[in-house]
Amino acid sequence: IGRDNTDNDNSDGLAGFSFSKIGKAGQVIDAATSPWESEWACVKDNVTGLLWQVHNSMEYFTWYEPDGNKNGGNSGIEDTPTTADCYGYNKDDKQTYCNTHAFIQRVNKEKLCGRQDWRLPTFQELQSIIHYGNMPAVDAEYFPDLVSSPFWVVPYWTSSSFKDQAISIQFYHGVMSYQDKGFR
Repeated sequence: IGRDNTDNDNSDGLAGFSFSKIGKAGQVIDAATSPWESEWACVKDNVTGLLWQVHNSMEYFTWYEPDGNKNGGNSGIEDTPTTADCYGYNKDDKQTYCNTHAFIQRVNKEKLCGRQDWRLPTFQELQSIIHYGNMPAVDAEYFPDLVSSPFWVVPYWTSSSFKDQAISIQFYHGVMSYQDKGFR
């Protein structure tokens, strides 16, 4: 009844999904571009218009949002100094911390894929790229890092949050879960 029935052309995504590969400067690049080519940095969902970062470099983040209007009454975990799970971590520099807020600030500063409006997706937005008829539940052609071990079983954060927990999705089965904001 959906795009998997009406627009099932696998040339730009499986089962009615439609994606474009995006280069670091924000330009559409050839669909045949390999994940190992340094120019490919994002994926555009041509149905929703959302832009997704495609590579995650083995980095793990706690959920952190200092804005009280967005954090459900609990900002989450700003820093866990006993572990350094993201590139360039420096305990004396909050901009290098391994949390979602610091990461978003970094990608906005570098203008990843030509954009400066990066944010965590809502649960519904992240769920929009889940392919429930597939395992892993995401198109490996466009999201290769998400299906490489251990990433497909790692929960990915959304902005949807409650007091001590935020909603995440893992891409192996497309399962939603409530995670403690300090989880990495």
